[in-house]
Amino acid sequence: YITNPGGSEITITYTADGEKLSKTSPTETRNYVSGIEYLGNALDAIYHGEGRCTPNGASAFYYEYTIKDHLGNARINFRANGAAVTFLQELHYYPFFRSAWSSQSFLFPHPNRRDWVFLTHRNLRGRLG
Repeated sequence: YITNPGGSEITITYTADGEKLSKTSPTETRNYVSGIEYLGNALDAIYHGEGRCTPNGASAFYYEYTIKDHLGNARINFRANGAAVTFLQELHYYPFFRSAWSSQSFLFPHPNRRDWVFLTHRNLRGRLG
């Protein structure tokens, strides 16, 4: 279990093989059974090789798909709504494991007023252009 600074506990249960069975917190309980996720006693998601299905009312589902890169990282998550597509998330990465949408700036001022780009901890390269 994990104890938060406020004193609340989160308990996560796994099988001996490492398969996640449940996650219990003070506000909710999630159970995982063979790719199906339950929130309390209600169906929350069905996971498959291309993404997941989430309930949309009593008998219908939203179909959400994930496009992955060659390393298996999710790049685009979208939902199919008949002929329309809704993008849920789009992820881009820069070199050195930084997110393109990070709030950290790669640029910082140089005394001679040129912009420099921080590429590694050892090197500074002048900005091209």
